[in-house]
Amino acid sequence: MISLDTLRQIQQHSTQLRVLLASPRPRIVSPARTEPLDLTPTYRERSPFRPIPTARPLTIPRFRAKRETSRSRTEASLNARVTEPLSRLYGSRASEILSQASDEFHYRTRAEASAEPYELYESGLIDSAIENLRLRRWTVGRPKTD
Repeated sequence: MISLDTLRQIQQHSTQLRVLLASPRPRIVSPARTEPLDLTPTYRERSPFRPIPTARPLTIPRFRAKRETSRSRTEASLNARVTEPLSRLYGSRASEILSQASDEFHYRTRAEASAEPYELYESGLIDSAIENLRLRRWTVGRPKTD
């Protein structure tokens, strides 16, 4: 006679066998994948894998280039961002454009202090000076304003 527990175990095992038989066939693994790697000196040189370092490498401190923000910019860098592209495009006439814009600034504000080139650019006086001198418009190389 077969006990009730034995019948239950047979039933469990039979369902597990059915599941295994219904599953897709297992992949065939090539023997090259199961063999140990040949680590002879010539193979190590050709190996795409880097050897595991035994000592901890020296850490080199890396500094990120500090990105300029509107607060950290100096007047000199702001002026350079305006005058360099202006002189590249208009050449010797750049000083004439700046003096025309400065004259217009003094006419409009009646101020005795002279304005910086970046202030003239931000207020649009350089663009009006270019128009008054009948030069081509400044479209390429304009500095970005934040």
